[in-house]
Amino acid sequence: MSTPVPWARERQVAEAAVKLAAKLTKRVQSTVTEVSKADASPVTAADFAAQALLTLHIRRSFPHDAIVGEEDSSVLRSDAALCEKVYRLFREASDGGCSVEDMLDLIDVGGKGLGGEGRFWTMDPIDGTAAFLRGEQFAVSVALVEGGEEVVGVIACPNLKVHDGVISEAVVDEELGVVLSAVKGQGTTVTTLRLDSTESDPVLLPKLPAPESLRDLHIVDCPIGNPPGREIMRRLAAKVHAPFPGTDIWSSHVRYAALILGGGNVLGGWGRGDGFGWQGV
Repeated sequence: MSTPVPWARERQVAEAAVKLAAKLTKRVQSTVTEVSKADASPVTAADFAAQALLTLHIRRSFPHDAIVGEEDSSVLRSDAALCEKVYRLFREASDGGCSVEDMLDLIDVGGKGLGGEGRFWTMDPIDGTAAFLRGEQFAVSVALVEGGEEVVGVIACPNLKVHDGVISEAVVDEELGVVLSAVKGQGTTVTTLRLDSTESDPVLLPKLPAPESLRDLHIVDCPIGNPPGREIMRRLAAKVHAPFPGTDIWSSHVRYAALILGGGNVLGGWGRGDGFGWQGV
């Protein structure tokens, strides 16, 4: 008898859930127009619907696992119009077997914010909301934590397309982007998704080599939001004669994807206040 692969079922469930949420969020993003960009309701509705969808699929397979989401249902319970919009999105993406109250209860499962020292799932239904409204890069992510350590992680980047070896905020995939899946001790795979629900075979990514020279550093950073951190990265690049800017992406999760897919080898990690640092691979 073959030895079971650790966390194989968890990875399978996380991938299936994230792919469905990626399709839902991409569909909503395609409806955002210049007129509606000032209105955040499209991303709000997509965020709630994706959280409910992710929670539904995880709870069906692992009903006793805790889940940490972003929102509870209080906003929807006090806004009938928004609730109806969210339910319509959720129903279209799921099998239609849940009522409105079922959906709200699913959202509340993650809205309790209960993690702890044991086993729990955590999710970010839409990372990069500002870029989402601009039609640019965003991510849908799920992770399983056991004993304070991530053991499974799945990130979908529905707009991500590697163009001539370059990852860009503005280069948007007309299909469904990519899904990156990682399991502790088993490496990371990348799968290309298409809108017709077909996909490529997963490819195991090799470990990125260290740059031969500091001049070869390719910096992945966020162009706005932290001017002191941005200045540190500019000075670092100038000191080692590396190009700057490198790859500029708003969504933090897409920035990690850019590193993994070879779009960079240094990522700035700036905390609040005086908490500065950097990460590299």
